[in-house]
Formats: sequence, C-alpha cells, structure tokens
Amino acid sequence: MNTSRPQIFQSAAVFIILFAAATSPFFFVGFEFSVTKIAFLSVLATLGACSLALSIEVSPRVGLPSAGLPLLGFLGFAGLSALGAESRSVSGMELMNLAPGLVFFFLTYFSFPGPGFRKLTLSLAVPVAGISLIGILQFFEILPIGMDRYGAKDPASTLGLSNFSAEYLAAVLPLLVASGTAREKILTRIFLAVSFGLGIFYLLLTGNRAGWIGFLAGSALMILIPLAAALSRKRKDSAPSSGFKAVLRFLWLPGLLTGLAVIFLFLTPAGRGIPSRFASIFNFHDPAIRFRVLAYQEALRISRDHPWLGVGPGNFSVIEPLYQTPGMENLYQGKNIDISRVHNEYLGALAELGIPAALLFFLFLGLLMNSLLRSLRSPPNREEFLSRLGILGGVSASLVVALFTFNLHNPASGFIFWVLAGLALKAGEEKTWELPRTGRGKTRAVTRAALGAFFTLLLVYVTFQNLRIARAEVFFRDGLRQMAMEKAAPAEKSPSRAIATYPKRASYYYNRAMCRHFLKNIPEAAADLKSYLELNPYSARGHQALGVMLVELGREPEAIPEVERSVELFPRPAPELYSLLLNLKLGANEYDSVIQAGEKALKLYPHSPEILLATSQARFYQGDLEKAAGGYQEALEADPQNLTARRYLGQAYIEMKKYRSAEELLLPATAQSPGSPDLWYHLARAQAGAGETAAARNSLKTARSLDPRLRDLAAHDPLLSALR
Repeated sequence: MNTSRPQIFQSAAVFIILFAAATSPFFFVGFEFSVTKIAFLSVLATLGACSLALSIEVSPRVGLPSAGLPLLGFLGFAGLSALGAESRSVSGMELMNLAPGLVFFFLTYFSFPGPGFRKLTLSLAVPVAGISLIGILQFFEILPIGMDRYGAKDPASTLGLSNFSAEYLAAVLPLLVASGTAREKILTRIFLAVSFGLGIFYLLLTGNRAGWIGFLAGSALMILIPLAAALSRKRKDSAPSSGFKAVLRFLWLPGLLTGLAVIFLFLTPAGRGIPSRFASIFNFHDPAIRFRVLAYQEALRISRDHPWLGVGPGNFSVIEPLYQTPGMENLYQGKNIDISRVHNEYLGALAELGIPAALLFFLFLGLLMNSLLRSLRSPPNREEFLSRLGILGGVSASLVVALFTFNLHNPASGFIFWVLAGLALKAGEEKTWELPRTGRGKTRAVTRAALGAFFTLLLVYVTFQNLRIARAEVFFRDGLRQMAMEKAAPAEKSPSRAIATYPKRASYYYNRAMCRHFLKNIPEAAADLKSYLELNPYSARGHQALGVMLVELGREPEAIPEVERSVELFPRPAPELYSLLLNLKLGANEYDSVIQAGEKALKLYPHSPEILLATSQARFYQGDLEKAAGGYQEALEADPQNLTARRYLGQAYIEMKKYRSAEELLLPATAQSPGSPDLWYHLARAQAGAGETAAARNSLKTARSLDPRLRDLAAHDPLLSALR
C-alpha cells in the first residue's frame, strides 16, 4: 500500500467532500440558519482545498476541464459586475455565499476517484433518510414543529416540510436509485431503497411543486437514455443494454415502497389535497405562480436596461423596487414586499450579471451535459454506466428545479449540484486545458506555491467573513423574536450586536431603527435609517419611515425629499403617504408642486378627501377659487361628515362673495362641532357679508370666547371690523 504524502492529503480531501455531503442538509433548513450552513461549508471547502493543494506533486501538469473555462469566464464577469454594483456589500456577500459550492466543484473534479461514487451515495442516503423521517413525523404531529424567527410554528423553518429540503431531495433521489441498482449486496440495496422510499414520501408531504417536477424530469432522462440505447442495439441485432435490464429489475423495490407511501398518504386528509396543489401549477391566478411570472417580467426589464454587466451579484433585491409593478404590490394586498430573488436561476444570472455572463453560464451547462451524455455511450462496465446515469438524473433535476426557484443559492441543494457537476466532468471529460510548463522546476514550484497561497488566503478570508455573517445573523434573528414578543428594549441590543459583528447588512439598521423609534429615541432611529438607505437606497419603506421620523423631529424641509422619494418608489403609494407629502409641501409654500403631485395622486384615488383637500388648498392659496371650491365640494361629497372640507369650502365661498351659500354650509358645522373657534369665526364673516349683523355679532362673540386671539384678527378683517 502506497502511503505517500500526496495520496494521504488526497484521501483527506475526499473525506471532507463525503463529510460535507452527509452533514450539509442538517442543522436547520430555513433562511435563519442558511448562513450558518454556508459558513460551515466554507470551513470545509478551505480545508479541502488546502488538502488538495498538498496532494498535487510538483512535476505533473495540472489540467483544467474544458467546460471549466467558461465557468472561469463567468466568474470573471461576476467580479466585474460586483465592482459596478449599486451595493458592493450585497455583491460581496453573494459571491461569498457561492464560493463554497464552486470550490467543491473543482475539489470534486481534481480529487474524487471514480469508485468513490459508492461512498458518496451512501453518505447522501443518511441525510435523505434523516430529514425525510423527521419531516414525516412532524407532518403527522408525532414530533413538534419548529418555531420560525418570530416564535410561531412554521414547518418551513424546520428540518421537515421545507421547500429547501425538497429541492435537495430532487437532486439526490435519482442517485440513490442508480446506486441501489448497481449494488450487489442485498443489505446495501435495502438501505438505499428504504432511504429512497422515505424521501419520496417526504417529497409528497411537502407538496413542493418545483421539487417534484425536477425529480420527474431527472427520472425520465434516466429511463429514456437506457431505453434508447436498448432500442438502438436491438436494431443492430444485439442484446439490449444490461444497464437497462438492471434498472427494470431493481425498480420493484423502491417502486413498491413508493406505492405504499402514496396509498398511505392519500388515505390522510392532508394528502387528499395534494393533487389539487400540483394542478395549480397551470393556474396563473395562484399567488405563487403569479408571483413568479411578475418577478420574471421584472428581471427581463432589468436585463434590458443593464445588458452587459447587469446590476451586480445579489443586487436584484436592491434594484427591484424601481421595477416593481402595481401587480406585484396588489398580489401582497398593498404591502411593500422586499423581493430577494427572481425565483429562476437563469433569469437571475441574466439580470444580475448581464448577458455575456449568462451566456458563459449556459455554455458551461451545455458542455457539462454534453460531457455527461458522451460518457454514457461507452461506459467501461455496468456499474459505471449506472453511476453516470444517476449523476445525469441528479444534475438534470437540479437544472429543472432552477427554472422555478433559487436552489443553486441554497446551501444543501447548491452544494450537491456542484459536486455532481464535478463528477459529471470527471466521468466524461476527454480534453483538458493544461497549465503550461514555464521555466525550470524550481520556478514552477514557486509559482504554484504562490498561487496556492493566494487562493488559500482568499478562501480563508471568505470563510472568516461567512463566519462573521453567521454570528451576526444569530443576533439579528434573536432580536426579531424579541420584537415579536414586544420586548423593544432587549430587541434593540440584538441588532446592535449584529451591526458590531457585521456592519454591512442593511436589515440590521432598519430593525434597530424600528426598536429605537418604539422607545422614542427618534434621533438615533433616524440616523439608523440613513445608514440603512446608504446600503439599500431604493427602499420605499425606508424613505417613508425616515420622512415620518424627520417630521416628528420638526425637520419638515428635510422630510420632504424622503417622503417624495418613497412616493416615487412605491408602485401604488397609499393615500395617507400622498397626503403627508402634499401637506409638507403646503407648509413649504410649494403650491405648484402640490397641484402636480395631487393631480397624479387623484388618478389613483379620485375620491380621497385628504388628497382633494390638500390640492384644493394649494389652488386656494394661488387664488384659483373656482377650482378650489370644486375640490372642496368633491371632498365633502366623498365624506359628508368632513368638517375640514366644509370649513374650507365655506371660506372659499366667502372669498367668492357667496355669503348665503357659505352661511348655509357653516351653520350645520358649528352645530356639529360647537367648540371650534375657526368655524364660528368664518360663520360670522359669512353672516356679516350677507347683512345679518346681529347673527354675525353673536357668532363672533362665541369665536372670541373660544379663542381670545381672534379679537385682533377680527379688528383687521374688512367684513368684521365694523362689528362692535
């Protein structure tokens, strides 16, 4: 047995891949701990890369797969896109999230042995059985369902019943079938079949449509390719493929388990609703389907405006408010929703990285599938054929799921895709691009050591940053739970700790601002919102919240541009937001701007009393009494009990010398609100103008008794100055 130093380190790299395969789906599957899993995979990727570097001897050439060249070009464009991104911090986080998967891709290609496929599938069978069993027990309420970030029961935040787990299973289950078919030992077959059966049952329980479509697509390819091979050989008067016979011979065991699982599932009340859920894939009124269609449209519009380098990795969530349509907002019943992903990996790459990067990624996928299909034409033996068939099914399932979600960004499902991609290239790659030998052996050794040191330090930096983000995320989520329990004082400390740990995430500042606002610490809350908007400049809710806080601080001139920006960013701003903007501009005497904004708002809300009042008030101050009176009248028709509209309309009638009309309008208002000095004052003016001196004198007396300051105002009023 050769125990040379390079082989020992290569074995260590393989062990790290297997360990990551067995553990990556665990911890928690929801968003809350996905960052923790990325940090964990970063540590393993760094250790694996270092082990691989130590296993490479100095003398042989290092060859890269030809399919890896467009991938390197894709990464180069991604780096250029990140440099020009609106939010470089978000782009940096995105690249750090993707780094572990890409490292495992090259790590698998360079270190994984051909027979290692057996060990990989055994390692994958453990998490499949584990998360599936936990999910099944939680579905039937045998195990408690985990809590979400707000402390409420939420299956999606647990190991079981999660969409992210379903996406992972879609890629792994074809491998289990292929491996079980290739195995000779009955105990191994039974173990893999049981794991497969639990996974299928779990996939049914989740009701995840994308996962099921991906699994069925991968399974269809696994059946069609050996069938086509068998038919082709039959035409040549030779026996069908032994691999196809083996597939048919083994399918009875997972098929039986799957059939029993399906029968058992459809006997339960929850299971009987699953067919209608899958049928909703073709229902474009279904919220989940409608959301995707609208997000795809937004991504295409972004790509049209940013065709070359996109908007930057991960920056779809930053730019999306500029492209959000009223349809997307209406889908969520008027709530301002932060859309983090396109829910389509290909359109996401197109919008965020640009057309050249997307084309390079498609070229990589094309070369990957070509390499794998070519390897199936002449496999060395039956086991190798079935192994490659399983890899084809897993890769295909991942790529189909990527049409409907962002599975390549999720830690577990993204990890398994890149590992399978590395195996696919290793199985079928015939041509490699070799690093040229330049200089003498010592020069080559120094160059290789320098490159290895550079990439190792880069990986260490990425790992360190991911660990920081993971720690900050734990603090942040703890603060969300405390906010949900209305514990504002402790909740403020958690985002503060998160910011101290990792200060480049916008949501930390926003949540701390909300805590501080609740605690009446408005100056510091406003400062936090400014920091939030520096990282996320197109957040409509951020500009709105900052504008409101500046108004509370008495800084109305500073509040106007913030509220105005929020109105521009909301696809359909609420009437209350328009009213706030119009009244702020009224206070700043910007009457033309009030009229323009008011006319735009009235197209959305033609019967809003607040908008009608503010717009009419601007016209009143400009002297356009006829239009002002018309607006006041519309506001009063929309809300007959609106005293403000009644008072302003009466005042407009007085200026238009329609004193009788003003008196008829204001007299009921004083009966409705007898404690309002303004109503009594303007009623006195209307009565004086109509020649009712005694009534005007009594109304003025009432007004002065309610507000003595009106005495001086009446003395200078042409209508009231003659009254004693």
